Amino acid sequence: MRRWIQAAALAVLCVPFGATAQEAAPPKPAPYLRVTEAQAGEVLKLDVAIREFHAAGKPTVFLTGAVHIGDRSFYEALQKFLDKQDLVLFEGVKPAGTGDAANDMDRSDESRAAKTRHRLRFLGIAAAVYRKDHGQNPGSMEELASGVGGRLTPFVRAATDDAWGRPITIGTTAAGKLDLTSLGSDGEPGGEGAAADLRLSDQKPITREERGGGGHGLQQKLASALGLVFQLDAMEHDHANWRSSDMSIDQVQQRLDESGANLDVLSMLEGSSFTARIAEFAVGIIGMLPGGPEMTKLMLMETLSRADEMLSGMPGDMSKLFDVILRDRNAVVMADLARVIKTEPDVRTIGIIYGAGHLPDLQRRLESELGYAPAGDQWNAAITLDLGRAGITAAEAGQIRGMLRRAIDMQLKAKQAK
Repeated sequence: MRRWIQAAALAVLCVPFGATAQEAAPPKPAPYLRVTEAQAGEVLKLDVAIREFHAAGKPTVFLTGAVHIGDRSFYEALQKFLDKQDLVLFEGVKPAGTGDAANDMDRSDESRAAKTRHRLRFLGIAAAVYRKDHGQNPGSMEELASGVGGRLTPFVRAATDDAWGRPITIGTTAAGKLDLTSLGSDGEPGGEGAAADLRLSDQKPITREERGGGGHGLQQKLASALGLVFQLDAMEHDHANWRSSDMSIDQVQQRLDESGANLDVLSMLEGSSFTARIAEFAVGIIGMLPGGPEMTKLMLMETLSRADEMLSGMPGDMSKLFDVILRDRNAVVMADLARVIKTEPDVRTIGIIYGAGHLPDLQRRLESELGYAPAGDQWNAAITLDLGRAGITAAEAGQIRGMLRRAIDMQLKAKQAK
């Protein structure tokens, strides 16, 4: 059960792993997560901070913490706040092939060909979604981008050129099915090696799961089991002032491969491994146990409030994994922010919404790299638990929370002893 609680925490929130024993720990920012009590301890809340930052001559920045499952009211409050800002940089690993070229580790023709194949497949998936909605294939890339709707639109617009910067064309196969083509490294028909034409029709057929018919991932299932909602289902990320600030999944994969990290945890979060099946089974029985959802929610709230401590100084593959998932992706955010400050003078307020575990490292970077200083917090309740309605007394909740805190403290002491 303890391992499953930690797995659930990973699925809900990207948590920092802190400094290793060989590093000098930098000053620790104030927490972005806390558990508070109301109504004489009868109501518990997992609060998440929005922290404001100022720097002379620069736009105001709001580091906006998120947990990826929570109460619908939490996401409504975040949406309302962020929609008021001039610009929002948001977390969301992009589809394969759609990442900014500046984040590519390998820019050889072979790597560009691989990226283009990813891009063709993504556009093929988008075209399948378009066809399902409109009953016909798109006639142009613009028609595809404008007609696919929702979360896919900005990614389609970012993927209409191949990795050499030339337009991908829409056509049909001899059988009359939609096809997508890149002319390869030389931009000419035919060719061999990296110069060979690349076509969607040369790839394996797009699966039902890729089109979105294969059910929800682990985070959505966990949210549903606990009576909560998943962030991507509750918030709209396609508003004009919202801008994706993240790597693509293939860029994350490149970095994980380069680090030599074991990918089991990542595949668990994607729902594609045997470990995920075990976690899904645990999620499935939550609702079958007396007080299961409420008790799990209580444990989750307490665990998340100290997740950064629990997962600090992780060894081996876990450290490599989170170095990529947290630090490398945070570097993308900082590069995007610096570019906005330099090139978009009309932007005076910027919201950055990321999993709360990313924010201590982002705060350190804001302060050390761009000269920002914190100017105040506002807090929103991400998860609220009414103990009376849950059939848990305040005394029982206090005992459970105390047991969890002691268990966490024991783990931390054991880790420090090592």
